Amino acid sequence: MAKGHTDGRTDGGSDRSADETGTSGRRTFLKTVGVAAAAAVAGGGTLASGALAANGSADSYLSQSGNVTVPKGTYNWSGTQFNVSSGDSFVGGGNPGDVVFDLQSGTFGGDNSGTIQNITVRGSNPSGKAELYLRPGSLTDGFVWPEGAQTGSSRAFKSPETSYSASAMATVRHAAVGYCGNNTGYCDYFPFTVENCVFANNNISNWRAGHAGLSNPTSATTTIKNTTIAVTRSGNTDGSNSLNMRGLRVRQPGNVVVDGCYFVFKNVSGVGTPIELHSGAGGDLTIKNSHFYVESGVGPIIDNSAGYNITINDCTYDSAAGSLNVGASYSGNGFTAQSVTVPLPSEVTGMPAADDIVGIGPGETPWGATGTSSAPGTTSGSGNATSTTTSTSNGGNTTSTSSGGNTPTTSTSNGGNSTTTSGGSGNASALSRSPTTKSKSCKPGSGTN
Repeated sequence: MAKGHTDGRTDGGSDRSADETGTSGRRTFLKTVGVAAAAAVAGGGTLASGALAANGSADSYLSQSGNVTVPKGTYNWSGTQFNVSSGDSFVGGGNPGDVVFDLQSGTFGGDNSGTIQNITVRGSNPSGKAELYLRPGSLTDGFVWPEGAQTGSSRAFKSPETSYSASAMATVRHAAVGYCGNNTGYCDYFPFTVENCVFANNNISNWRAGHAGLSNPTSATTTIKNTTIAVTRSGNTDGSNSLNMRGLRVRQPGNVVVDGCYFVFKNVSGVGTPIELHSGAGGDLTIKNSHFYVESGVGPIIDNSAGYNITINDCTYDSAAGSLNVGASYSGNGFTAQSVTVPLPSEVTGMPAADDIVGIGPGETPWGATGTSSAPGTTSGSGNATSTTTSTSNGGNTTSTSSGGNTPTTSTSNGGNSTTTSGGSGNASALSRSPTTKSKSCKPGSGTN
C-alpha cells in the first residue's frame, strides 16, 4: 500500500456533476457466506463505534505500505486516505466488525487497487466530497458505513472515469452503506460484481452501473447478487441535489444481471424507481430469483426508457404492499405474488453493524424482529403457486394469471462447516463466517440457486 494521502485523486475524466442532480419525479440466498456469521454475529447484536476500546488514530496504519493488518479496536479517522496498491491489502483484524474507523475530521476516501477488508466506518462525512475509488482488480470486502457520506456530492464508492480493457472487473461484497448524498456506488465505467451487500436510503441511486469505459460496453456483464436495495426513509441532501432515491440505476450501456436480490421501496418523500434504465444506456437486463416489496405510489419496478432487452424469471412480489406495475415489456415467467420476510442486513452481509442502518432491519416491515426469512417461492395454504406476468406495451397492461401446480420444496444444508473468505492478492487475512443450516424452497425451473 502506498503512502496515505489527503487529497489530489484524479481519474482523467469529468464527474458529470450536472447529471448527478436528482429530478423529482433471495430467492433464498441465505447460504454460504451470505448467512449471518454464526460465530461473529451470534445473538444479532450490533457493534457501535464505541464497542471496542479506542486505539488512537487510524493514520499510523493508513500511512503504511504493503500488506497491513489493523488490530481490532476503534480508531479516529482524521482525513488520511486509503491508498491500496495492486497486490497489497488493508485488513481489519479480529471478527467481522471488530475494526472501526470513527470519522472525526477530514474527508473519507482514497484509492483501492488491491484488497480492503473488514472495515466499519461510523459517523457522517464531516466535510468535503467523500469517495473511495475502486479500480479494476480490486476487492472491497466487509465494508460497512451505516451513516454514509451525507454531503450532496459524496458517495462511498466511485469508478474512475477513463478507458478500460475488456477484462476490467472489480468486486464489492459483504458491504452495507446507508444515507449517502450522491449514490452509494458511482460505478458505471467498467463491470462490477456486487455480492451479499445492503444499500439503503442513499440519494440519487443505491448503485449506479454501466460500462462507459469499455470500447464495447455490452461485451461485459455487471452482476448484482444476493443483495438488498431499499428505500424506507427520506435520505440526505444539502440542497445541491433534490431527493430522488433510486435503487439500481443503469446509467451507461452494459449487460446487467440481478440474481437473488431483495428490493424494498416504501412510499416516502423522495423515493425513486427500484430499477431505472437510463435513456443513454442499452443492453440486456436479466432479473431472476428476486423479491420486490414496492408500496403503492412508488411507481413502476422498472423504468425502461433505454429500450433494454429484459428477461424476468422466478421472481416474487408482495401484493400486500401494492399492485404490481412493471413498467416495461419483458420475456420470461415473471412474478408470483407472495409475502416474504426479508433477511436482516447482518444476515445478508455477515457484518454486525449493517443492522445499524436506520430504517431497515429488526422491527421494520418487511424484515421482522428475528431475521428468520421466508423463501421467495414458498406459499402457504394449499401450496399452489399463482404466477402473474405483467407487460406494458402501447400504454396498456397485459396480465396473464395461472394457478395450480404445487411448488416443489428442496432442503439445502450447509452443515456447520466454516467458510473462509479472502480476496485479491497480497496475503489478506480472511474473514471467517460460519453459515447456519437453512431449508429453502425452490420455484420450478430455478434449480438449487
